[in-house]
Order: sequence, then C-alpha cells, then structure tokens
Amino acid sequence: MVKATEKRQRKRYVPKKNVRVDFYYPVKTKVEFEQDEKSTEEHSKHQGMSKNFSTHGMCFNSDVCLNRGEHLNLEVYIPLREEPICMEGRVCWSDEEQKDSFDTGVEILSVEGKNVDDTVYHDEVYDVDWSEVLESVLGQFRILAQKEREKNDAQK
Repeated sequence: MVKATEKRQRKRYVPKKNVRVDFYYPVKTKVEFEQDEKSTEEHSKHQGMSKNFSTHGMCFNSDVCLNRGEHLNLEVYIPLREEPICMEGRVCWSDEEQKDSFDTGVEILSVEGKNVDDTVYHDEVYDVDWSEVLESVLGQFRILAQKEREKNDAQK
C-alpha cells in the first residue's frame, strides 16, 4: 500500500501527559468504532488503539482499512472513567502499517454532541491550541494527576 503524503493542518500532541518530571500517564486509549453509512443495515463494532490527538482529530490503529470520507461513530475509553466519550468523525486517510494493521486518521466532527469547530481556542497561559477533543481525552488525565497530587500532599 502506498503511504499518503503528509497533509496535516493542525499540531499533533504526543500520547503522554507529563505530570511531574519523572512520571506520566500514558494516553493510549481503547477506541471502538462503527461505520455510519446512514442506512438501515447494521454495522459491527471494531476496536482499535489511539495513537495521537489534535484539536480536530485523532489517529488510531486497528485491523480494519477504512475508506476516505466514511463517517464513523466512535467510543473512546479513558482509564478510570466508566462511560466512553462518544465522538462522530470522518475518515481522512487509512494506511497499512503492517499486515492487517492500519493507521487511520479521523477528523472529529463532534464530541458528546458538541460541534468541535465551536470549541477550539488558543490557551494563552500554556500557549497551546485547545478543543473539546483534547479536553475530553487529555483533560481527564489532568484531573487524575491533580487528584494524585492532592492525595500525595495529604499524606505528607
């Protein structure tokens, strides 16, 4: 399979959330997805593992090659969170990385029903672009890190 040319329009964030100098939470998350063809036929769910996130999208790896333009319903599972984060997206590309292993880039259109375009802003304090996509995934890890710090401070 021919690799797609680089077409990223937005910065990617490495799947690690640094909390302290020598400690981090991995941000690889389980992803379940199904194709949404807007038809009456049922589609089976597939599983994958996230690789990275941006303000408007994500990349995940699975055993399914998807077609550009396909609409997906995604459920992103964050550790220590009971319910998945529901997202809707559109496939931008899908490349075979190894035999029966495909990396897929998805433009996220909505998170929990919120239009992603309406949630993007620049955080002046941290000098980073942010959105509901990043907050829904990385924000959960920030909360976990804060709780861990509070727990450690209480033990001192």
